[in-house]
Amino acid sequence: MFKKTQPLLQELLDLNLNEKKFFEEYYQGVPNFSLLFDNPELVRICQEHPMTIWKQAHLTRKKA
Repeated sequence: MFKKTQPLLQELLDLNLNEKKFFEEYYQGVPNFSLLFDNPELVRICQEHPMTIWKQAHLTRKKA
């Protein structure tokens, strides 16, 4: 089964440069959603989403 799904998963999981940079910055506590989306309203919604706020607080505590 894995042999059949591997090509699809690989294509989905291959990140472009902006996606890689987003995750690097995200886990450093500086999420930049404009690397993922061109729509300023969507960027704002993602930045203000409760899960984003919780995760960033969680990451900041782990660093301290």
